[in-house]
Amino acid sequence: MATTGSTASPEDDGRPTKRTRAGRPLSLAFPYDSLYRNERSYLKCLSLSSGLPALNYLEEFKKQKESSGADPEWTSWIAFPFSSALSRPPSPPLESLGGMGNWDRMEAEIGATTVSALVREFLRSLYPLWPTFMLTEFVAKLKDPVARQEVTFVALVLSVTAVARRHLGEPGTPADQIGIDHFTLYRELKQASPKSDWSSLSAIQTLFYFSHFCFGGVEEFGVVMAHTLINEAVSRSFDCGLHRSVDPYADAFSPAELEARRRTLWAVYCGDKISAAFGRPSLLRLSDVDVCEVTVDSPDWSERPLSSLSLLPYHRANVRLHTVLEKVLEKINISSCNVSPALRRLTGNAPLRRRETTLHDDPCEANHTSINFDEELRFLDAFQAEDLPESNPALEDDNLYHIQVERLRTLSAFIRVLIYRHWVTIANSDLSTNGATTEHNAQLLHWCQDLLSSQRKILSRGSFTDFGSTASYQISQTGRALLPMIYINRLSGAGHDTDLPLQQALTLSIKLLRDLATRFVASTRSLDILLLSASRLDIQTSLESSSIDAMFTEGEERRAASSTSWIKSLPINAPLIPTAIPDNLGAWEAWEGNVADWDWLSSLGGALGVASPVPTNPPAL
Repeated sequence: MATTGSTASPEDDGRPTKRTRAGRPLSLAFPYDSLYRNERSYLKCLSLSSGLPALNYLEEFKKQKESSGADPEWTSWIAFPFSSALSRPPSPPLESLGGMGNWDRMEAEIGATTVSALVREFLRSLYPLWPTFMLTEFVAKLKDPVARQEVTFVALVLSVTAVARRHLGEPGTPADQIGIDHFTLYRELKQASPKSDWSSLSAIQTLFYFSHFCFGGVEEFGVVMAHTLINEAVSRSFDCGLHRSVDPYADAFSPAELEARRRTLWAVYCGDKISAAFGRPSLLRLSDVDVCEVTVDSPDWSERPLSSLSLLPYHRANVRLHTVLEKVLEKINISSCNVSPALRRLTGNAPLRRRETTLHDDPCEANHTSINFDEELRFLDAFQAEDLPESNPALEDDNLYHIQVERLRTLSAFIRVLIYRHWVTIANSDLSTNGATTEHNAQLLHWCQDLLSSQRKILSRGSFTDFGSTASYQISQTGRALLPMIYINRLSGAGHDTDLPLQQALTLSIKLLRDLATRFVASTRSLDILLLSASRLDIQTSLESSSIDAMFTEGEERRAASSTSWIKSLPINAPLIPTAIPDNLGAWEAWEGNVADWDWLSSLGGALGVASPVPTNPPAL
């Protein structure tokens, strides 16, 4: 942010000044984060530790001092002098694949009518859940036959149509094949266009949407690829400074660009939390971000056509809940005291979990105080209801409004499931010594039931509380909470009355995952884990592993591997089998050898206030 100059009144010496924020004169801003354009004119960002911000500041100071010959603190009336360095270069020539325009190649492979229909469905029902780009600019580019050939824009369209295709489903097409041609073409375009700006907003938005697409898939296009994509989105967000305030460079961006940067940053932030919920560390933390929240009260930046009510306040609340999710995951996945005393000094007195009981040495100087989630639970209550519009007849008649409300409900319940499941787990982490306890079971069951009830309500209407892959994972996590409770209940000698609601909730989670598996094949793997774990714990379910094949619609083929062959649990106490390490090149080589119709845009563009381009020879859209 800009720093203020002298606090003395400008009338003290008769020199004129320019009044700005709070009536204070502005002096030369110090850019704590240096934004610049590299040798290819792509926008990049490096923070204070790079040493560039100080150099940029001194260069600008020297320039203004020499140009004025006076004290630059009083003559620098421009609050943001660094913007000129970020002026946009001429647009590079469009790269194409195989001599064909990128957009034309996409329509040839996917189908023009299919692309048009999928874009329309995405903008109608899915984009409001995760708005990143500005809708008006996106529609304007769709209607411009030249601008839409840009490779990163084509990549963005491929990502949103892949997400829409998976959500719509295709009877007769295997769930693990839906939308794969979109992702394959995206990789071909990216490989054929290495000089394009793959850290641009469109490219980062593409990574975000494709990560959600892969969270619903398996194998090559499954969860591992999803983690890779969202990790790249985080890295590229750092690359162009999305996580940092650009106040010193504010004149270099239009208001719409600044809003698109905010929307994209917070979408990637939440995507990183979704990835972290799989048991991985967060890469983009709230402490790294000094960007404002998304704007929710501008009619020009609505996520829906002007004929519909904007629901951006609910999107903002959803982002806020993800910040609570970060804090919860950080506490649940806390590191252990298994470090040297020298390194432990760097952690201060931060709480650490004990190493596994049989390996822990007493006494231990680390802080092993129990962790509580009181603050996080208070934030969940607050963020689920704060700054939201009051319900009214217009909202009650809007299906997307109900989806957004239930979305907040399911995410809040999901975070509470993680909290109470953690307490149940820790309370029963030494069963051989202390026996079973059911202290937190009732609360955990309540939030499992709340999440499943909300998901069932929206799914029964043919909609989703979030992108389907996220809904699927939330449901699978309730199953992974219910199975331990059932087993611990039996160990504690609890009666049938407490066991029955747990069994009913488990049955519902299995049913919902089975329903989702026809579109999101990742749900099948979640089912595999639940059913195999239930079998190993001698817990009867209403659906056995042998009946998984019947979950698919007619015409779908089962994966070649069996439903449980890929799940290999490591023994906790038994040593691992030693792995032979090749000691010469020959051994290494031997080992390696074993291994459309766009007419609807006119009406949408009119509703958004987008003028249609008028080319000399307008093509037929």
